Amino acid sequence: MEGFIVIEHWDHYQAFLDQVAPQIEGGAIQCREAVVDGLERMPEAFLKLFSGEKEGKMLVRLASD
Repeated sequence: MEGFIVIEHWDHYQAFLDQVAPQIEGGAIQCREAVVDGLERMPEAFLKLFSGEKEGKMLVRLASD
């Protein structure tokens, strides 16, 4: 596995968006998110990052619409 620094490839960003955004909108690519509600649950969300309990991006929703 090898990482890379995103900013070093910023000149490809628009091409990336042009290719990937329609696939996300069409459902061909799905984004996984784990959401917990409330700032008081932030420590719980943080700990889930290391326990393997979550799948995808961990989000803490501060307020609802």
